Amino acid sequence: MSLADDDVVLGVLRSAHANLEVYDGDVRLSDADRLAKVISVPLPYLVFHSAPGSDRAQSLAGTSGARLLTFRVTFVGGSREEAKAASEIAEGVLKEQVLSFPAGERLVTRTDNNLPVRRDDAWTRPQGKPLFYGVDEYVVLT
Repeated sequence: MSLADDDVVLGVLRSAHANLEVYDGDVRLSDADRLAKVISVPLPYLVFHSAPGSDRAQSLAGTSGARLLTFRVTFVGGSREEAKAASEIAEGVLKEQVLSFPAGERLVTRTDNNLPVRRDDAWTRPQGKPLFYGVDEYVVLT
């Protein structure tokens, strides 16, 4: 995806819910938190991960295929329910929605290549409380 495409998706996600923080690529943590593997930012939150687009195979007629833009949204919460709720907010503004990208209006669809909500044993919250996260993948056909 181009930076302009990224900005469109980030803008839509950031306008979805006033109390849901959306990070671009990673969560900014202090060096101490990063070393201790502690997430001390308010929960729940979303992280947008942009991916480069890919060209679909050429058709049998010899014409060029379409370009597929892919991105992922990681949703994180202090409980399974909180992570799922953040996912539902993102899905509500993205799945099967037509967004205005620089190249024109495009339909966003959620793929089946998703990770269900699970407990994160690598990172914790302050006081050692667990985190829960999942990942949804979306595509835009241009």
